[in-house]
Amino acid sequence: MFNSKFSSSQTDPALDKAAKLRNRGNDLFKLGYYREAEGSYSQALTMLPPTHHLTALISNNRAAALLKIQQHRRCVMDCAVVIDWARAQIEIPATQTTKLVFDGEEVNIRWRDQLVKALTRKAEALEAMARLAEASQAYQELATLEPSNTKATEGLARCKKNLNKPTPTPPPRPGTSATSMFTNNSTTAFPGLDYSIFEQQQKEQEPPKSEAVRAMRERQAKLAKDDQERLLKQDMVNARIDTWKRGKEKNIRALLATVDVLLWPGANWKSVSAHEIMEPKKIKVCYMRAIAKVHPDKLASDASVEHRLLANGIFTVLNQAWDDFRSNNTI
Repeated sequence: MFNSKFSSSQTDPALDKAAKLRNRGNDLFKLGYYREAEGSYSQALTMLPPTHHLTALISNNRAAALLKIQQHRRCVMDCAVVIDWARAQIEIPATQTTKLVFDGEEVNIRWRDQLVKALTRKAEALEAMARLAEASQAYQELATLEPSNTKATEGLARCKKNLNKPTPTPPPRPGTSATSMFTNNSTTAFPGLDYSIFEQQQKEQEPPKSEAVRAMRERQAKLAKDDQERLLKQDMVNARIDTWKRGKEKNIRALLATVDVLLWPGANWKSVSAHEIMEPKKIKVCYMRAIAKVHPDKLASDASVEHRLLANGIFTVLNQAWDDFRSNNTI
């Protein structure tokens, strides 16, 4: 069902363009332009046959962007595609990893990693929609795959706690209950009518109040606040990134030697001296050290929006410069 009709060595203009659109989406995502990244991923998917392996990879990328912009239902749908695809591939030992080549660029799809990412995003999206039973199932499968995954264990604990917590029944409001209107049914025009049914209907119509809903609203409020701050600071951060890289976009040595002008004190970055970036092997060590400081997954959970924007920009520039340096030096 999921076998691609294109071999990894074949080239096709549409597939090459889809791969480039995916790379563009990745760059936009790292810079915090999640809506634009989602658009780039969606455009890439329109250029692919539904049975091509790259469809799963880009669907997972788009799910990450959709989660960021709170398009939770669409995120779950994309994750479902990836999960089905990854499960099918993992069952075949020979296809644990799929190698593809587009326009000279090699892409390795590790299906277990794709499954873990898709399950994580699906669980978080379901939890955000307060679909806690389904979120628990996704977190449980994730915990089974990776017992040490803290996101899985913490998410599963949250969902179970909120599922087991009874929803408090709000006290009746004076004068609103149907039974309070009549102290004695025998004095009404309908003495045989049970007026409690109206009170039950009223309770059913009231929206449920639970800790899960409150937590979801708090997360949504924080995301909205972060998005607003990102819009306010994006231009300023972009200007700093442009000033730093101007004239040395492909010069990995110069970029590593000056990256300290952008990094904040909490990054604990040790400035690079000249002798550390003379040889290619030493440059690689410095590059890996810098990437470890600014990788989106390595930032502290309480990192500010400005620091995340700076880190994403530095990450993208260094990656591009390193790719150029590596190709020129056959590393």
